[in-house]
Parts: sequence; C-alpha cells; structure tokens
Amino acid sequence: AIPWIQIFASGLIAFTGAGFWTLEGSIAADVIDADELTSHKRREGAFYSCASWITKLGMALGAGASGFILAATGFDAKLEGAQSEHSLLMIRVFLAVIPIIGLVLAMIALARFPLSPEKMAEIRAELEARRGKI
Repeated sequence: AIPWIQIFASGLIAFTGAGFWTLEGSIAADVIDADELTSHKRREGAFYSCASWITKLGMALGAGASGFILAATGFDAKLEGAQSEHSLLMIRVFLAVIPIIGLVLAMIALARFPLSPEKMAEIRAELEARRGKI
C-alpha cells in the first residue's frame, strides 16, 4: 500500500551497512596492531584472508538459509503472485526481524570491543618505540 517506503528502508539499510563496513577496516587495523604488540609479527595477510573467508561463509549461509526462511513463511511458488496473507505477513516479519537481530548483536559486539582510542594510542606509542614510525 505504501511502495515509497521501500526507498526509505533501502536507504537506511545502505547507510547502516556502510557504517559497519567502515568500522570493519578501522577495527581490523587496531586488532592487527594489538596482535603485533603481543606476537612481534605483522600478520595482516592472515587477518584479511580470514576476514574474507568469514565474509564469504556468511554470504553462503545467508543464501542457503533464505530458502528455509521462505519455506517457514508458508510461501508457495505455485501460487505465482497470489500468496496467502499469512505468508506475506511472515515474509515482512522475517525481513524486519532478522536484520534487526543482526544489528543488535553487532552493536553489542562493538560496545564490548576492548580497544578504545586511548588503548590504541598506547599500543601505537609502544610499537613506534619498538620499531620506529612508519
């Protein structure tokens, strides 16, 4: 009944995704520096290859789960556009609830992230004292 709301929802999803994507790069750099402080090794390649693999695994699991989620809504492909009201409602519920759960979990993880700007300044100072400025 309100098709323009999809543009609003897509904009919010894109904004949120871009924010978390930006944070990922910054957090990865902090984790790599903290790892160097304790291990005395630079292992960016290992960290980024693991992150890439985990991202691909997540996309594969999401694509695979979509069929099960669609089946749980009562969707019937044979109906060709004339789905039941219950099925349409459940699709809307899952399209809202699953991303919200993911965002809440991500925000909890971010709130618990132990590397604050102050801690990173200490780590950076120790690394620069050990090996010089880069």
